Amino acid sequence: MILPSAGRGNRFGEKVPKQYFRLGNISIFELSLNPFLEFPECCGICVPKASDDLYWENIDVKTSNIHFINGGKTRLESVAQGVKFWKESKIDFSYIIIHDSVRPCLKAEDIRSLLEALESKQVD
Repeated sequence: MILPSAGRGNRFGEKVPKQYFRLGNISIFELSLNPFLEFPECCGICVPKASDDLYWENIDVKTSNIHFINGGKTRLESVAQGVKFWKESKIDFSYIIIHDSVRPCLKAEDIRSLLEALESKQVD
């Protein structure tokens, strides 16, 4: 999985990038990430972040298979860095799922439906 997180959130208008903004006691990043942590078949999560991003160190992630890497200047470059990371890894995978770190409304059921569709060849 790739969870692009290199955005600065300039239009968001807060002091911290949108993905690190807290809603109560949890960040938008964590809300976006958490549904994926329910799937043991998710062999790893790559998070392309801004090279000068220090906020990620404060994220409370309950998994050891998350990999923070430096992303690019655009979302496309960050995703390309994530794909490169997985291709160079020694981890065997069938699919790469990409989900934006500032889209916290995805549910585990949605991910399950996507995985089932991929397995049954209903999508490419």
